[in-house]
Amino acid sequence: NVKIIKIDISENKKLKKYFRGVSYVFHLAGLANIVQSIENPNKYFKSNVIGTFNVLQASKKAKVKKFVYAASASCYGFPKKFPIKENDKIEPMYPYAFTKWQAEELVMHWFKIYNFPAISFRFFNAYGPRSRTTNVYGAVIGVFLKQKIEDYPLTIVGNGKQKRDFLFVRDLCEAFYKAAKSN
Repeated sequence: NVKIIKIDISENKKLKKYFRGVSYVFHLAGLANIVQSIENPNKYFKSNVIGTFNVLQASKKAKVKKFVYAASASCYGFPKKFPIKENDKIEPMYPYAFTKWQAEELVMHWFKIYNFPAISFRFFNAYGPRSRTTNVYGAVIGVFLKQKIEDYPLTIVGNGKQKRDFLFVRDLCEAFYKAAKSN
């Protein structure tokens, strides 16, 4: 029972009608690419910040039971120690990370000021079926899979001691669902 609507969330004009009767909003819309965000920060601000503002407003007006936002752990920048803690210093290094963090701040502001039922997840790399197999950022599982399928040697960039968190997409979906149903 999922209906997918392709719409530019940064354009508020037609957005509200899609929220009537909606109980839960899982806000995953936005742009996610570091290099492209550096090349076109305006596009990322418009989509990730203004778009989130519009989705928040429509959700608030519809009196949704819970708003679950997909933020990004990229807001921590280049952490000096692991594991990263939720209250570690925020140091977004790219327009993508900055706009995702700004949008998260909007969500949490609505939570505080309007008593709006919201939660935000800062997750790293989700992977699973249909993972990208191109693009160097954030797609290492897909890149490794493509190398395996095409019988190429496994290529590791750097010294091989890098650390990244990975989250299987079904686990992420379950977390989103549980968060929506939680108090």
